[in-house]
Amino acid sequence: MKLARRNVVLLLALAGLIAADIGLRKDLGPERAIGSLVDGLDVRTVMRLELSKPGAESLEVQRANVDAPWSLPAAYGYPAFAQQVDSILSQVASLSTLDLVGEDTAQHDRFGVGDSGTLLVLMDERGQTIAGLVQGAVAPDGAATYVRRADQNQVYRMPSTRPWPTAMAAFLDTTLVRIPSSASVQGFRASGQALPVEVVVRRNRTSSVRPWVTPAETILSTDKVERGVLVRLNQLFHTGVIAAEPLPEDGADLLRFEIDLEGIGTEVLRFGEPRADGRIPVSKGSAPWTVAVDAAAFEPLVNGLLDLAGN
Repeated sequence: MKLARRNVVLLLALAGLIAADIGLRKDLGPERAIGSLVDGLDVRTVMRLELSKPGAESLEVQRANVDAPWSLPAAYGYPAFAQQVDSILSQVASLSTLDLVGEDTAQHDRFGVGDSGTLLVLMDERGQTIAGLVQGAVAPDGAATYVRRADQNQVYRMPSTRPWPTAMAAFLDTTLVRIPSSASVQGFRASGQALPVEVVVRRNRTSSVRPWVTPAETILSTDKVERGVLVRLNQLFHTGVIAAEPLPEDGADLLRFEIDLEGIGTEVLRFGEPRADGRIPVSKGSAPWTVAVDAAAFEPLVNGLLDLAGN
């Protein structure tokens, strides 16, 4: 009998706890659903990105289809740095509604997602907006930024992200030639007004050590060839696209550099006369653009070639 009474008491206590919990949940409001911030986003359908921020330059990046490279319309369609674009899309795809930090417009300025925020718009092949996001300030701990959907008020903490850049320089692929290693170089040829004679260097394939040699089989200094020329060429980056056409083929190149890369083929760089701003225009192969390099970065490459010209 005592056991039965105790069980009744326990049941009543449990019922009271359940009722109290239900009442508390009602006071707290409905449970918030946790999911993706951009529902159903498939980054393969994104064909265009637009980035803008008050007081800064705006940027557009686009591609013709999912297999096409990203390009920059404002730079005459020059290739964009794909890793930068893919990084932003991956961040957006991973955003969730888990870490909610604010729910009304009064908090937008506090988190930097108001008028001063960076607006990112994703569009499909028809130019229809897939999603718009506003990125705000960096969190105090430096480990996240704040973001909200452009059509919503809720603000979320976005971990492990940096502010999205809007400057074209951050998306411009400034590489002139990618040389995987000196072993991949089979030879190169350089000529033009900057050199007194044509410089021709190739590998001696008959030797086990494959030294660098001239056409007359004169063995060249490995340091002069690799550090003096190849390393400097690999470290030569352009500073921007200056024309939507290559330099004219009139034989008046300041420097013409042809490099034979194993598994890639021959890459041709043509450097023109210095511009009024001091930069050197460059065309690469049959690419329909002219870019520019700083004269201070170009000069060491010429000096390396001059060293080889004197053997």
